[in-house]
Amino acid sequence: RMNGDITLYSEINNGSSFVFYLPIDANCEEIFHNNHHEKEIKALIVDDFWTDLYLGKCLLEQKGVKVVTASNRKEAMEKYQEGGGGFDLVLMDVEMGEMGGYMAAVDIRKWEIKNKMKGGEMYLVTGEDGIEREVKNKYGRLGGNVEEVRYLKKPLDTEKVKKIVEGLLENHEGLSGRNI
Repeated sequence: RMNGDITLYSEINNGSSFVFYLPIDANCEEIFHNNHHEKEIKALIVDDFWTDLYLGKCLLEQKGVKVVTASNRKEAMEKYQEGGGGFDLVLMDVEMGEMGGYMAAVDIRKWEIKNKMKGGEMYLVTGEDGIEREVKNKYGRLGGNVEEVRYLKKPLDTEKVKKIVEGLLENHEGLSGRNI
């Protein structure tokens, strides 16, 4: 599906190594030209697959975004609360075990409301095609506001991510994480 490759090297009594190859259309330096801006954008990426965390982090950091990562619902809430809710962008994998991604997204929004904090942009991320409505409906059934979330498909489209960050930089008012 992503046209990648996995190679296994194994030697008895010596161990094994796995090599993963995931082609992307350009390296992060070429995509974002290592832009850094005066306005600091802070993002939380939540995914239980380490390569998705790494690639998402790479894309955002090369645009000058400060990135925090989490690999499950519990860790996402801990990191969100440790950051005082001050995240301008949340990329949430919704396909983590036992609806963990959906519930983490709902937990974050409920925490913001309880603490009278303004939340940043939230994107629900999935690897499945054509299920945007289903993803938003499931989020809504769990108590989330479907009007406030957006949808992204894996693998992340570098141009879409670039536009999201540029939009945040243009419209950044420094309000995420502040009391409302």
